[in-house]
Amino acid sequence: MDININGKGMIVGRLASFVAKQALLGHNVRVFNCESLYFTGKKEAIVGHYQHKFYGRTKAYKGPYGNKMPDRFFRRVVKGMLPHGGKEKSRGRVALSKVSCFLGIPEKFKNDPLTPTEACAITKSQAPSVLTVAELMKNLGAKA
Repeated sequence: MDININGKGMIVGRLASFVAKQALLGHNVRVFNCESLYFTGKKEAIVGHYQHKFYGRTKAYKGPYGNKMPDRFFRRVVKGMLPHGGKEKSRGRVALSKVSCFLGIPEKFKNDPLTPTEACAITKSQAPSVLTVAELMKNLGAKA
């Protein structure tokens, strides 16, 4: 079964855990509009956390380099929520191969039905302190 999700207005962590669970259950999951996903919290704290994660551990010219494209960044978040050690390593790899992330909605998927996921949507109480993935990537040095 294919699950198509529009990521616009969704919270990154909640959506990533939903996507990881569906992939572990054997569904093919496609997430569209990954640039419109939201982080909740103070902008300075979120940007500071990921700056340290991307650049603070080692010299920036030696790596490791973080993904600065929103679709690849979200796929990496999902990867962190899948089993990745011990006997269950292969189960996580198979589940990650079932996850696809896109910027916008590609032409070949325009007519496919989207699965509603209201549990991952942002609420009015969270709305004052949000940061989109696209804004975060721009603050971390993404080119566009």
